[in-house]
Amino acid sequence: TDQFGVVLQPLENDALHLRYNVGESFRMPSFNDLFWQPGGNPELKPELGLNSEFGLSWYFDKSSEGLLTLTYTNIDANQKIVWQPGAFGIWTPDNIDRSRSESLQLQGDYTQRLGPGNAIKFMLSHQFIRARQISSAFPGDLTRGKRLPYSPLTETKLFLRWHLDDAEMGFVATRRGKTYIDATNTRYFDPFLLVDINVGYRFTIYNLELYSRIEINNATRQSYQLQDGYPMPLRQFHAIMRITF
Repeated sequence: TDQFGVVLQPLENDALHLRYNVGESFRMPSFNDLFWQPGGNPELKPELGLNSEFGLSWYFDKSSEGLLTLTYTNIDANQKIVWQPGAFGIWTPDNIDRSRSESLQLQGDYTQRLGPGNAIKFMLSHQFIRARQISSAFPGDLTRGKRLPYSPLTETKLFLRWHLDDAEMGFVATRRGKTYIDATNTRYFDPFLLVDINVGYRFTIYNLELYSRIEINNATRQSYQLQDGYPMPLRQFHAIMRITF
C-alpha cells in the first residue's frame, strides 16, 4: 500500500508541529473471518481503504514536558469487514459496501518533575467518533447513514502515574459513550465509566531484579458489556511478580 506524510514546523522555536498523512490500506479476510465455526463467511471480499490524518502538536512547556495534540482522522472503506450477531445469536462477518469513520481527538500530556526520581505524569484525552455506513445494500435500506455497530460516540480517558524512586502508583479512568449495537441504531449500550488502580515496586534480592505489581481493575464494580449478551467482569484483583536474571 502507498503512504505519504509531511511534518511542518511553522514557528522558529519548534513549539508547534503540523502533520498530515494519507495512504491506502488493504486487509484480506483472516482465517477466522472465513472459516470460524459457527459463523465464518467464506464469501468475504478483501477490505480496501483510504486513510487520512491531520494533526497539530503544541509543546506549551518543554521544561515540564507539556504537550497538547489535536488529531482528525478519516477512513473511507470499501467492503469493510464487520462482525455482527445473526440468527440464533451466532456472530458472523459480512462486508459493508462503503463506510466512513471519522474521529477528532484532543489530548493533553504533562509531566511534573518534583525531584530526582520523583515525577508525576498526567494525560487527559477526549475523542469524538463518527463511524457510519454511507451506501445502500438494496433500495430502502434502513442502515444507510446509520452508525456502525459497536463504535462509541465518544471516549474519554484520564491517566495519572506517580514515580518515586523504585515505587510507582497509577490511576486510569475511561468513560465510553453511548454505543449502538445493531445496524439500524435501535439498540445501544449506555455510557459507562471504568476505573483501574495499580501500585508497583522494583527491588533487588541476591543480584536478582524483581518487580512486583498489584492491580485493581474495574475498581468501582461497574456493570457493562462490550458485546451484546457477554457481561464483563466486575472488580478484579491481579498480582504480578517479574524476575530478571
